[in-house]
Amino acid sequence: MATRQAQALGKWALAPSVVALSAWAFVPLALALYFAFLRYNLQDPDNTGWAGFSNFYYFFKDPYFLKDLINTVLLVAGTIVTASQVTDVSPFLQWTLAIIAGGGVCALVQTGTVALRSASSGTTLGLTNPLVSTVEMGASAIVTFLAIVAPVVAFLVILAIAIVVFKVFMKAFAAAPIGRGSRTLLA
Repeated sequence: MATRQAQALGKWALAPSVVALSAWAFVPLALALYFAFLRYNLQDPDNTGWAGFSNFYYFFKDPYFLKDLINTVLLVAGTIVTASQVTDVSPFLQWTLAIIAGGGVCALVQTGTVALRSASSGTTLGLTNPLVSTVEMGASAIVTFLAIVAPVVAFLVILAIAIVVFKVFMKAFAAAPIGRGSRTLLA
């Protein structure tokens, strides 16, 4: 065990690095918060001043904000769900797989959905958007149903194959003569 004097010396030796790392982390955060409340336009740099919460008002008023928020939540949810299902591996591999598999698949599906909606809106001026949304909803319902039913169907198919193989084996075994010098199924 270290003495109290050695512990105190260790704390004083670590203090400069803790202060430097804290400044490195918190100063940019504080500056970002400060600049978030300022009015600044790159096209008119002389027009500056305190904007208060009006910057956030325009941010939340943006029609794409909710869509972007939903996309972000879906990516995070896909990653977390995948990470919760990958067990018995190192945390590095677990989160790497979660980001690639969960987040990547979620991003791929969301990108496909956005591309399909954009193509629909661009080619038909939005007239087929309700049809596209209905097809998307139906497809997701079918995939969800298959994700639940497919393992059960696979189990039943494997069970049926096992029963057929067992019956064929028993029929062949019963048809084979048992006696001295005759060939049996096992010989």
